[in-house]
Amino acid sequence: MNDDEIWRLLLKKTFGNRSTSGILTPELEVLGKNIVAKCKGLPLAIVVVGGLLSTKEKTKSSWEKVLASIDWHLSQGPESCMGILALSYNDLPYYLKSCFLYCGIFPEDSEIKTSKLIQLWLAEGFIQRRGKEPLEDIAEDYLYELIHRSMIQVAARKIDGRVASCRIHDLLRDLAISEARDARLFEVHENIDVAFPTGVRRLSIHQHLINNNISQHLHNSRLRSLIFFTEPFERKSWKSLQEHIKLLTVLDLGSTNDNYIVPEEIGELVHLKFLHIRGSKRVTLPSSIDRLVNLQSFDLGYNDSYIPHTIWKLQQLRYLNCPCGEISSQFKLNHYEKKTLLDHLRLKRWKNVIEEKTLIPGLMSFSHHTYLYKVILWGKLELPEQIEFYPPNLLELSLDECELKKDPMLILEKLPNLRVLRLSNNSYVGKKLVCSSGGFHRLQSLELGWLRFLEEFIAGEGAMPHLKTLRIWSCSKLEKLPHGLLQLKNLEEVEPKWMYDQLMKEAEETKVED
Repeated sequence: MNDDEIWRLLLKKTFGNRSTSGILTPELEVLGKNIVAKCKGLPLAIVVVGGLLSTKEKTKSSWEKVLASIDWHLSQGPESCMGILALSYNDLPYYLKSCFLYCGIFPEDSEIKTSKLIQLWLAEGFIQRRGKEPLEDIAEDYLYELIHRSMIQVAARKIDGRVASCRIHDLLRDLAISEARDARLFEVHENIDVAFPTGVRRLSIHQHLINNNISQHLHNSRLRSLIFFTEPFERKSWKSLQEHIKLLTVLDLGSTNDNYIVPEEIGELVHLKFLHIRGSKRVTLPSSIDRLVNLQSFDLGYNDSYIPHTIWKLQQLRYLNCPCGEISSQFKLNHYEKKTLLDHLRLKRWKNVIEEKTLIPGLMSFSHHTYLYKVILWGKLELPEQIEFYPPNLLELSLDECELKKDPMLILEKLPNLRVLRLSNNSYVGKKLVCSSGGFHRLQSLELGWLRFLEEFIAGEGAMPHLKTLRIWSCSKLEKLPHGLLQLKNLEEVEPKWMYDQLMKEAEETKVED
């Protein structure tokens, strides 16, 4: 990059899309170009310093302090870029430092799923309460602040614009690991040949460990978090875990390449808040899972899982993801209505429970789940017609392979806070979808995919007034879009585009005829 490009990059990171007219005084410009010179043309240093300046007052004294800090950090060693990165880390508010450092537990160049990162922050106790605001919302604010400061980068966004995944630059990751080691926050095990300290509190393992390497850590009573990015340890190691690490709060067992039976000993880890097992094979959980009374986040990925019905006894559960799992439904759990913490639910419904008039096997109602924002359901089911069955603050709903015979829009359009709706893979097998006048008052995104029987889509006057995105694919019998879409002032994206162009053309022809 030449000098002009580097200068424009600093201005963009510092001021965003705002005009610099009247703000960037000659004095600030001189200081800014001195700061650029200190960065020695390194884009990462420019981006991070720009993120730092964006949080500072646009005054001479404020920028002089930043320049002086850069000089001091550069005087501490020859690696200019690392010194500047360290400055940006040291400038973070105290509540963001642990969150940033924690990003270093992930392998180099990995794409970090936002939902997992937030669940880890919550389990580790990094998120501070702000009145009655949900902790997940506060954690998301932390994430966006780190992005704004250019300490982490956006890797992918969701359809509603929120961050789906992020990543951390290699040099910033090195800084995070180094600072975390100094603060005794965590250790990363990337090389089995390296001598490794005992007595660590949090351990991230990126390489397969031979038995004697893992055994030393499974006898470490100080260990609180154990995260594998490899295959889970052998079953015989569970006894050591249960006997010696009774205070474990975070356990990520990594990816399973074979069928995996979680032993009964897991029930002894009563302090667990976070339990994840990834892969695509069969995972069987024991009935002792109901003893994990502090469990908040439980993710089985796409494993073909068998989950005992005792899972519903976990009163602290906030996040449950098991889209390919089978949950026993041999009972009714009346006290489940008292559980109000769940905020994310992703389950597959099985055919042997179709007759139950509930959303999920063994449940009564979601009406008390005020923090349940996202629900993903796979498999044949019937939607309850009473709105009281649904979470009052539900923001996102996905239905897949549900084979609904009745138009679901007649029910779902009444959900007061619904923002995102996805119907896919024959979740609806009828011919007509109708969005009534005034329905879906807050819906922003609608996706219809692989609805092979759908022939007609109708939107009444005033329906979906805040819709921004409409995506339709593989609905082969649907030939045109509803004219009601032309009234939507907030609509930004329609796929396939040719269908919307056709709708616009028909509207113009109608005007000419009139």
